[in-house]
Amino acid sequence: MTDKQVRQFAQMLIYEFSQLAATRGGQALYTDIHLYGEMPRHWVNLPAIGPGGKLTGKIYGEYSVDAQRFTPGSF
Repeated sequence: MTDKQVRQFAQMLIYEFSQLAATRGGQALYTDIHLYGEMPRHWVNLPAIGPGGKLTGKIYGEYSVDAQRFTPGSF
């Protein structure tokens, strides 16, 4: 993905997450999103799970660079 596409995806994620949190019976729910700039060691060699709960054919460690591009301060 280009940097512009990554930024757009981040905006979409935050917007949709906030919509889910705010539309539960008109009450604002407390929500958290935690983003980390490094891959936890215990995840590095685990098979990655993608959309629909299907394996991607990669391990989570292969997504480390992409995850770092998505975290705050990378834009």
